[in-house]
Amino acid sequence: MTPTQIPIVDSHIHLFPATHLKTLSWHNANNPLGTQHSVNEYRHATTQSNTTTPLLRGFIFLETDRLSSITDSTPPNHGWQHALDEVSLLTRIALGTPIPGEGHVPQDKSLCLGIVPWAPVPGGPDVLSAYMEQPNLRLVDDVHSHPEFLEWKDLVTRMARANPRTYMKLSGSFSELLPLEAESEPDFGAIVELVQPWTDVVFDAFGADRVMFGSDWPVCNVGGGGNDVSWGRWRRVVEEILERRGLSEEQKRDVWGSVALHVYGIKI
Repeated sequence: MTPTQIPIVDSHIHLFPATHLKTLSWHNANNPLGTQHSVNEYRHATTQSNTTTPLLRGFIFLETDRLSSITDSTPPNHGWQHALDEVSLLTRIALGTPIPGEGHVPQDKSLCLGIVPWAPVPGGPDVLSAYMEQPNLRLVDDVHSHPEFLEWKDLVTRMARANPRTYMKLSGSFSELLPLEAESEPDFGAIVELVQPWTDVVFDAFGADRVMFGSDWPVCNVGGGGNDVSWGRWRRVVEEILERRGLSEEQKRDVWGSVALHVYGIKI
């Protein structure tokens, strides 16, 4: 079975209709993602590969950083309202009950495997401690970080060793690299070599049974060449990373989907 035939669970995507743009904390007039990014656009992105169409089993949604306030819902603050609107949107996607303009259809409910909603991170250490006390808590991180490489390597390795229920995403790194052109086929081998110092640390620290594929769509579009090519390009990069690591077919299945299903408690 080739890599493109292994069922894929995309563990990291974001969704927002155009009508919700003004509720995103990072949106402004120059936002390169300042258009609708719905399930329609995501499905398009995952089917524009130059090679065999991947067997996309589904995705896990990650919150999109809505304007919010932990304690104050009076104008100009926003309280939980926009975060709850986002949960309502994802509920409609998961139930297959779209409303006009949101960019999804009833059949898309089978793609929505999991939802990670807005969490009260600004609540500070006390709130975090309450979560950390929960039994069997699983922590999921991604490769992106901005300390110096040696500091990052030390922190990631210590994190992996400190808690066996900590997992890492291979999430779209195009936003950390020089932008790719939409029309020109990139040198995938060169991209893999650029990111390999980081991915080697991840696999050495966590092992394939604690690493999962994620695209970071649509953020990957910004540096990856746009919606027609970015998702497929990142998948190609990950395929090459796994090949260079010499992973077995079972280990590849772990990275492409089994780990995400286990971590998020999803049965399909």
